[in-house]
Amino acid sequence: MEHYRLIIFLVTIVLFSILQNIFKRNSSIYSARQSKQRLKLNISMLLIFYICFKVFIPYELFSIAKLVHDKGIGLLNYFQLTGVGYYVSSVILLDLVIYWQHRLFHTSNFLWRFHRVHHSDKFLDASSAFRFHPIEMFLSFGVKVFFIVALGLSPQGVIVFEVLLSSFAIFNHANLRLSNRLNRHLARFFVTPDFHLVHHSDQRKIHDSNYGSFLSLWDKVFGSYLDSDIYLNDEFVTGLETPTKDKSVKIVSMLKLPFEKL
Repeated sequence: MEHYRLIIFLVTIVLFSILQNIFKRNSSIYSARQSKQRLKLNISMLLIFYICFKVFIPYELFSIAKLVHDKGIGLLNYFQLTGVGYYVSSVILLDLVIYWQHRLFHTSNFLWRFHRVHHSDKFLDASSAFRFHPIEMFLSFGVKVFFIVALGLSPQGVIVFEVLLSSFAIFNHANLRLSNRLNRHLARFFVTPDFHLVHHSDQRKIHDSNYGSFLSLWDKVFGSYLDSDIYLNDEFVTGLETPTKDKSVKIVSMLKLPFEKL
């Protein structure tokens, strides 16, 4: 199961890396040398988490969900939900959980220290989906485990959601220009690059919005939606300034960032 997920992840990276060069939205603000440094940094952040995860966490989410399901633990198992309804409900509920998790990482000063590593990227492309502090990723894993157990989510639904989450993270961070018409239609249901780019504004009143990762529904239901057509103009600036003096954004600087002064 994990091998198939890795293959889908790699195919998605390659696909959107190609597409964002064909249908480019913005020109890079970095020189060729800086762009290589930035790409190396983003990939390194992902690899550090992956290695730490393999060392310290003995179980995948699918295995945990299967154990929970076999033991009949959790809300959905209590109601004996089965079939397609069970799978779809699990995906939707996990997406709702991640929406509120993301929102909490913005509203809690402690959690924001880790999440601002992601918002430190001054230019968005597919690799921006990798720039998360390892501690944030471990906290997110813990949140997922808690709700998988509490809600009794489907093992198949969990793995489908994980594939959707990683695929959409790459898609909605991609430097990809969609037509206004296509963006409007897709954004009715799903998070698009334009929808998510607003979330990476350098202004807090703007980046505290559009928290969705997969479904765009939650932002509209819970009042955190901002229309990209209004905010994405020539004056829009992506990413936050950081207190580090290391403008080359090296890996050590990013790992230390949560412990710098806000």
